[in-house]
Amino acid sequence: MCRMTRRNKRMGFMVGDYAVAGLEQVCRAGWSWFAGLERAVVLKGPHGQRIFLPGADPVGGSRRVLAVCHLDYVCHADKLGWSFADDPFGGSGVITSQALDDRAGAWSLLYGLPRLLGSRPYDILFTMGEETGNSTAMDFEWVKGVYGWMFSMDRRGADAVVYGYQDEEWMSRLTDAGWDVGLGSYSCIASLEDDSDCCGVNFGVGFIAEHSAECRVNLDVLAGQLWRVAHWIKCNGGVLWPFDPYGVQKKVYASSMAGSRWDAEWDEYTADVEDPLAVDNRYDNNELPYGELAGYADARLALRADQARRMQALRSGARRWVDVDAFGKNK
Repeated sequence: MCRMTRRNKRMGFMVGDYAVAGLEQVCRAGWSWFAGLERAVVLKGPHGQRIFLPGADPVGGSRRVLAVCHLDYVCHADKLGWSFADDPFGGSGVITSQALDDRAGAWSLLYGLPRLLGSRPYDILFTMGEETGNSTAMDFEWVKGVYGWMFSMDRRGADAVVYGYQDEEWMSRLTDAGWDVGLGSYSCIASLEDDSDCCGVNFGVGFIAEHSAECRVNLDVLAGQLWRVAHWIKCNGGVLWPFDPYGVQKKVYASSMAGSRWDAEWDEYTADVEDPLAVDNRYDNNELPYGELAGYADARLALRADQARRMQALRSGARRWVDVDAFGKNK
């Protein structure tokens, strides 16, 4: 097992002006900025667009690692706030912005982790639609035998969630490495469960008060999480953590799809919430990454009704996801 050593612990990642400037750039960036990254490939699908950014080639034919991150956030682009404040307790400071969920993850994948690791040993899939529960990750054409595991940094705080990837050995590995495995509502990797042949995890990136104007991140917490995730990648990069979507009982996923946490956190949504990139005029040829969110409130109600149906299926004993998906549709 790869363990932390005293030498590892001295590998501090002190964030300062480098992180503040980079985070602001990534938070304010439009779709075309991400699409213009070197080697980026824009892919279109039934649910919208996504961007694939290949990483460094694995060594010795080992499995690749996939990082997934959504670019949409709960705020109109014209109303996006941004502020930096000194930490009253002497830390590196606090950034406040509605875009931190999940542009903090985007910055971490593009710059924070590679700075620690010396390279970017993972592919990145940038998605849209996560904040409406319809991540374009579901259009990703999964090729079996390529990836050993996947991860996101789209989580408040400092714990980790696995959604339906509840392989016993995988979860034990995470807890043995010091991660608290909690419950989550939804993120992009949950949309990949039906096709994936490897496990996934969503690591906390340190922000709090997501989906609100008070969304903020303490830079020292962010630095600590970057170090922990970098250490995990160093220990597990190229390793296969297999996943059988029909061999695992989705106990946590019941909470993920329609649990109390979802209801509590999403009641604040209104029809005024817009996708910041859908109104961004910086697209090439003014092309939208996916359809505008007309009828948003109706779509949210329909989504929640569908989640309630899936929850009832799980409570009725359905364990294969195909059975959960089909439950009640003919009634």
